Amino acid sequence: MGRGGRARQNAMRAGLVVVGAVAFGYLSFQVGFKPYLERAQEALDRLHQGHPSDGDNPTSPPGASSVDVPRNGAL
Repeated sequence: MGRGGRARQNAMRAGLVVVGAVAFGYLSFQVGFKPYLERAQEALDRLHQGHPSDGDNPTSPPGASSVDVPRNGAL
């Protein structure tokens, strides 16, 4: 029975190390790339500024759709 408890303890320790490593990697990524991520977010904000947010495409003609439906009843 002592071995089962030790194996479980080792597994929990390994899981904790993995979670800590993932958290450290995420935080170091955020700190290291923060200037680049902020610039990319600003560029996206500028790109989408002035565009309608309801999904309408201002370049397509009225009544245009992405699905072509045959009018003669043929599929």
